[in-house]
Amino acid sequence: MEIPACAGMTGKASSWDFIYVIPAYHLRHTGISFTSYRHFIYVIPAFHLRHPGEGRDLLRVCMQPAVYILSNENNKVLYIGVTSNLVQRVYQHRNHLVDGFTKQYNVTKLVYFEVHEDMSEAIKREKALKNWHRDWKNRLVSEMNPDWNDLWDSIV
Repeated sequence: MEIPACAGMTGKASSWDFIYVIPAYHLRHTGISFTSYRHFIYVIPAFHLRHPGEGRDLLRVCMQPAVYILSNENNKVLYIGVTSNLVQRVYQHRNHLVDGFTKQYNVTKLVYFEVHEDMSEAIKREKALKNWHRDWKNRLVSEMNPDWNDLWDSIV
């Protein structure tokens, strides 16, 4: 079975119909069989997600909308984004799997995030934050993360 390098949420797999890539911490102690992939992401057969119970709950948790702020090592550059899977998206940025601004400026450190109930709410918040002055963004990050530490370990 070949999993795309981007570790997308769905993809064709020869004997599995569709596959879902889920952060490992959502699978611990669930009893669902899974296959290791890239340290913390695991692949589970889609039929686990088509039946009521923990499979659907697993996908719902994994698909929690979030707004996040990444920075470079010296905190001079900020990137604001929105995603339905924070762990997966930050992983992609950290490993330069996404071409663009974050890859060009080496913006890989998660310094802020907030979880939302629905994607439309998260998108509105992302757009608002992108219009903020830099000082306001700095204050927002400092309130949650005074030392601007990488929060990656807190989400995996």
